[in-house]
Amino acid sequence: MPVPALNKKMEAEKRSVTYNNKQITYYLTRKRVKNINLHIRANDGTVQVSASKYVNTGITDNFVIDNGAFILRALDNYQKEQSKKSRITLNAITDGSRVLIFGKELTVKFCYDNIKKVDLNEEYIIIHSFDNHSKTYDDWLNETRISVYTQAIDKYLPLFINFCSCRPQLIIKHSVSKWGYCNIAKNVIMLNKQLISTPLPLIEYVALHELTHLIYQDHSPSFWKAMEMVMPDCRRRRRALKDYSFLL
Repeated sequence: MPVPALNKKMEAEKRSVTYNNKQITYYLTRKRVKNINLHIRANDGTVQVSASKYVNTGITDNFVIDNGAFILRALDNYQKEQSKKSRITLNAITDGSRVLIFGKELTVKFCYDNIKKVDLNEEYIIIHSFDNHSKTYDDWLNETRISVYTQAIDKYLPLFINFCSCRPQLIIKHSVSKWGYCNIAKNVIMLNKQLISTPLPLIEYVALHELTHLIYQDHSPSFWKAMEMVMPDCRRRRRALKDYSFLL
């Protein structure tokens, strides 16, 4: 039975198949496409398949079954990301909530005193403040972002100094789709606020990635060759960054 599609402009047919004794539900949308396309939505984990109206549903069912192993892995990763996201506080903090700093899950602990500072250990992030602990934490987080991101850029900037007229301006903001970008025309490099939640090697990877765009504006083999000359394990770091996509 057709169900309302997630895309308001179209209707999708909800279908189910079985792969390795596990049921896979997918939504089939008819489009003007040559091939059968598979997409797993990052925001809700639904399996989306698009195909021409001339393609029989038996063929799309078999297509999903043929890709069953990939789909189940992707859905398992989605559930793991949702589980981690439910544990981590991304907005206002409270005493006892969990935050992610430099790839470590830490428990927030409020400490009431006249000194405003933030301490970290292997288990806790201790926020010292007389009253507004959240503001103390936000101020510390912003200062830490500026310091860490600037150091990451400074580590590699000397390699690119001949490719920019002056030091690129660092902009720190939240993006729902990018960890960073390089605007050559404006001589600007943006790094995502949420990067501070990832391990330092991944922050450095994004910084180098955007600096390399001062030379190569695409992701051509030449771009990756230049990256690997400076950071031989850049592709491994790139894959590791995907584990933190739930932060976007």
